[in-house]
Amino acid sequence: DDESRVKSCTDQFHEIDSAVADLDWKMENNNAALDKLGRLIEAKGKEKDALIEEMTKTGADIKSMEAERTGENGEFTQAKTDDQKAIELLEKAVTALQAYYAKNGVELGPLEGGRAALVQKTRDDEPDEPAPEAKFSDKGKSKGESKGIIAILKTIIEDLETEISDGKKAEESAQLSYEERHGIAEKLLGEMNETKINLESFVAQRKQDQDDEQTKLDGNTAEKKGHTDTLVGIKPSCTFITSNLEDRTRKRDAEREGLKTAKDYLAGMSESASASFLQLRRKH
Repeated sequence: DDESRVKSCTDQFHEIDSAVADLDWKMENNNAALDKLGRLIEAKGKEKDALIEEMTKTGADIKSMEAERTGENGEFTQAKTDDQKAIELLEKAVTALQAYYAKNGVELGPLEGGRAALVQKTRDDEPDEPAPEAKFSDKGKSKGESKGIIAILKTIIEDLETEISDGKKAEESAQLSYEERHGIAEKLLGEMNETKINLESFVAQRKQDQDDEQTKLDGNTAEKKGHTDTLVGIKPSCTFITSNLEDRTRKRDAEREGLKTAKDYLAGMSESASASFLQLRRKH
């Protein structure tokens, strides 16, 4: 009947309202989760971009460091080679001079170290005596002058050897400093790369979470639409039944009241007729 149909409609409305409210709550949570994941992915993406920029800078610093070290080592190697060649030539010159003086009967005597001999030669010279013209062809020149020339050459050789020795020490120090700085930079670059990999893994997982959450939202949205479509389908007939139930109930009540009145009237007429019949019989 109409009342059962109205009850059925009311129950369906309640079920749909309850389901829609629950789905609205779930969808709100879905959207909140998606918003949180989106902001997190964006933040980690910016963090990764900044890290990559820093890695690029560190990588460039390492290459610059390597190029600088290669250049410095090349300069050292070239300078050492040049000095060694110069020493070789000077030693040949000293040997040639010694051979020349020996051949021409110039007694040089024992030779001291180049710089020491040069200092001694300077002390032995008279302050006001003009420097004599050096002529190797003059066999009468003093052996002091001959030793002075050789001393100058030996002094230059000593200076070059000192320069090579100092250069080696500087090169060793520069290499040790380079290796330390290069190692620190490489370690830092490795740590940053590991951090980048972790960030990429984290972002990939959050994107998967984002996809899963979107799937849930889509499912809840579709389910809500299903309930809404059901409501749209049953609402016209349910509204009609509900809105007309009172009028039909009033009419049925009026009908029942009319029937009751008619029954009562008929019952009253029956009693009145019986009384009149009894009175007539008594008269006769």
